[in-house]
Amino acid sequence: MDIKRKKELLEIYKNRHPEMGVISYRCIKTDDVFLGISKDTKSDFNSTNMKLSANIHL
Repeated sequence: MDIKRKKELLEIYKNRHPEMGVISYRCIKTDDVFLGISKDTKSDFNSTNMKLSANIHL
């Protein structure tokens, strides 16, 4: 990746406005609901899904 493209991607990342909100997960086995407040719902949703699939969540 060239330097110009890297700077462009960094600028886009700095100027983005993340979506805030609430994330909820429901356990299929126990029917428990887990809620979380997030400043960046997309990244938190992806992070939590990765942790759940890798079985490293707390």
